Amino acid sequence: MGNEHLFEPVLSSWLKSVGPENDVVISSRVRLARNFKEWNFSGAGLELLERIREVFGDGEFPLLEMRDLSLLQRGMLVERHLISPELMRRHEFGAVMISEDEKASVMFNEEDHIRIQCMAPGLQLERVLDAAFKLDDAFERKMPYAFDKRLGYLTTCVTNVGTGLRASVMVHLPGLVATKQLQKNDRSD
Repeated sequence: MGNEHLFEPVLSSWLKSVGPENDVVISSRVRLARNFKEWNFSGAGLELLERIREVFGDGEFPLLEMRDLSLLQRGMLVERHLISPELMRRHEFGAVMISEDEKASVMFNEEDHIRIQCMAPGLQLERVLDAAFKLDDAFERKMPYAFDKRLGYLTTCVTNVGTGLRASVMVHLPGLVATKQLQKNDRSD
């Protein structure tokens, strides 16, 4: 399989390194939700995975099908933030491609056809956004996305229609207290 390291009980390799503002910000993440133009938004299932294998092969990121992984292995991928709990539940049709350094993962047949996520230690939103856009462009060149000129990217959930983008940082709250960046709101009413 070549990805045995994904199931070792350790932190993801990208999280072991130090990033900017790491005294407070543990990690940065960008996620893009997309659907392929020529496929129904729901029920793509195994046919979509077959098409992904045809178009992308094993390439740079090998394809791991959820049905080939045990519940424990899927749970470990969730704990390492490499797949979502939703993809773990959709194990009969779900799959993921994970980069060797674990900074990027591409989930298939989650809520949408494709969810691209990129992560980095510390406060690095611009870096992970750029990485996500590069992956996004590579996928769209080979399999066009559902896109409307007025609405933007079309997604299963209306809250993602438009950019389909979600950016987040994970912060260490005791770090905010220790650096006095979290002030208690003392109001006398």
